[in-house]
Amino acid sequence: MKKLFGVGLCAGVYLSTAIAFAAMQTQWEVADDHFSIDVNFPKPIFQMGADGRQQIGMEGLMNSIDAGLPSIPVATFKVALPEQAQFERVEFYVESAAAMEGEIGRSDSQLPISWPRTGSGKTGDDDKNLPYGGSRYPAKAVQANVQILHHVPIVIVDVFPVSENRDAHQIEWAQKGIVKVYFSRQNISMQRVAFRPHQAKDLKDFVDNASVINQYPLMMPKKNDYDYLVISTDVLINFSGESDISALRAALQKRGFSSRTVSTSDIQKTGNGVNLVEKIRNYIRSEYQKSGIRFVLLLGDADESGAGNMIPVIRLWSKVRAYTNGHWEWIEHNIPADVYYANLDGTFDHNGNGRFGEPNDGEGGGDVDLLSEVAVGRMPVETTSEMQNMIRKTIQAYENTFNKQVYLLGEELFSELSLTGGVYMDQLIGVCTDHGFQTNGYRDDWNIEKLYDKEGEQWWGFDALRKINSSQFSMINHLGHSNTTFNMRLNSDWDPPQWTSASPFFYYTQGCFPGDFTAHDCFIETMIRQERGAAGAIANTAYGLAPEDPTPASTKTPGASQMLHRKFIDNIMTQNLSKLGVAHQKSKEAFVGLASAQEIRWVYWVSNFFGDPSLELKWK
Repeated sequence: MKKLFGVGLCAGVYLSTAIAFAAMQTQWEVADDHFSIDVNFPKPIFQMGADGRQQIGMEGLMNSIDAGLPSIPVATFKVALPEQAQFERVEFYVESAAAMEGEIGRSDSQLPISWPRTGSGKTGDDDKNLPYGGSRYPAKAVQANVQILHHVPIVIVDVFPVSENRDAHQIEWAQKGIVKVYFSRQNISMQRVAFRPHQAKDLKDFVDNASVINQYPLMMPKKNDYDYLVISTDVLINFSGESDISALRAALQKRGFSSRTVSTSDIQKTGNGVNLVEKIRNYIRSEYQKSGIRFVLLLGDADESGAGNMIPVIRLWSKVRAYTNGHWEWIEHNIPADVYYANLDGTFDHNGNGRFGEPNDGEGGGDVDLLSEVAVGRMPVETTSEMQNMIRKTIQAYENTFNKQVYLLGEELFSELSLTGGVYMDQLIGVCTDHGFQTNGYRDDWNIEKLYDKEGEQWWGFDALRKINSSQFSMINHLGHSNTTFNMRLNSDWDPPQWTSASPFFYYTQGCFPGDFTAHDCFIETMIRQERGAAGAIANTAYGLAPEDPTPASTKTPGASQMLHRKFIDNIMTQNLSKLGVAHQKSKEAFVGLASAQEIRWVYWVSNFFGDPSLELKWK
């Protein structure tokens, strides 16, 4: 959710190192029992809002997005602990500060993209249950959450340099401060953590103190190591014919990925767990630990009943707070989420209440696992012919060299706000610094075509379909209203679109529910199962969360779905994350610092990857 800080220590030596990131400067030091981070915060930028409250930003930092609460800058640090260390506490000391009279502007509410906006966009603190912690918000200037990646504990530290003192009617901000992350050494006889070279790279790319990773032992490749696990049914695994699973595995081998298959029936018979979902996750965890797998393909649908009930999915709980129809309300949903199979630490239901994914459902009552050990994709097929179609397009995508052609589709979102999706699709082009984090989108060497609603004029779905079928787009991006069988202004139920493009493409939509693969034949399923068309997609299994303001540069709250979309394109264009399933996974982890905000947790669960998670598109 904020910029990723490029902070590190000299390899193997504990030295103080000065680092500058954007306008924030940090200096790290390491002692026997803590990390110390000296921080010079950026000078705050003030803008008076229409409600008489100050909108406050700091260069290079994103603001909090908790609906109805003050929107304040947040600095996030991702601190890997040394080997055999345990997190104890985090402290923040202000060395110099300033203050002014006033109040801080509140974050607007985010409603689902497909909800009416009557009365939305409400800000304020008229809800008596808002967590102010007395007269000051936030109650604490620092918070920490321990996450695990490849068995290494990583402390996610959020520092809030700006606060509101309600009693004094003051805004206060830190100019300089010190963050201290304390840890204790565990019993030296404990089994040492070791990881493979590709896992070490994952860790170094993620944390801010990468040299700590060099202290851990590397595990050399083992004879039984492999890269890619395919989980499917006996019927699909045993099918022999053109574009079968053996053809997919052969194509993976040509790309340098060794693979294995396992059937759900074998996992059901021999697996460890109370049901098939838990057994599948435990099997993936076991293969990750024993063989270092990097990718998992779930080859089968997850309808809640009938023949499509092949590889079940867990539902993860989340809620968002929104102002609609004249009052605040909580919107709750249990969201189908394959991230459960990618994030392998903890149970996701520590309190045992049957509601998975709550903020206290992680190990020891902490937060659930938000960092992925493996990249997971799903091909939600039901028949061998659908499987053949998907595998054929996947192999074609492996072998193609694609044109740099992209199609951006933006619909009118909320007429009362004069807000159209095209405004936000344009943020996928070039450099965008909206809302305190920078992304680099499609570059000048891309052929970019747009289909946006204009005032009093809307495009038709079959116009988009004809354009896609007659062109060779490699990427298609969409923001607009949707439901389970309706997306891109096309209906997959009563008038299913026929995709006939000569080469496959990758599709990303922020719409509500088109990826709900627990329903029978959702829109995305009908798109990717066809002989031609999309080789893969990213889509929501429940509501997408919308931007709320027609002027992105001045609005206080971005759309959380838009945040992931921007970061996904940035990951492909500039972060060398060419494997689309990994780029999707990292688009979520970029915002792990504010995962306590329900809006971020919601999109963590709801945005799912369809297709081969190792898929790469090579461009001319």
